[in-house]
Amino acid sequence: MKVVKIEKKDVWVTLEFSAEHLQYLKMLFDHAKIEFDGEEEPEMLQATEYLNENFYAFLKFFVEQGHEFR
Repeated sequence: MKVVKIEKKDVWVTLEFSAEHLQYLKMLFDHAKIEFDGEEEPEMLQATEYLNENFYAFLKFFVEQGHEFR
């Protein structure tokens, strides 16, 4: 992983990952179990939603369609 740049917008961070490292991340998330108490940690609801609907969705798409990117 390499940090490409950090900009002051809100704060946005641009990262680069190799295709192999994206596959590793997807494999880890495939086996991860996220447990939390939504009443005690309400921000975790948004974090989990972001993970599932955005980041993991991207990883899954990339790994499954990755042959088109190589």
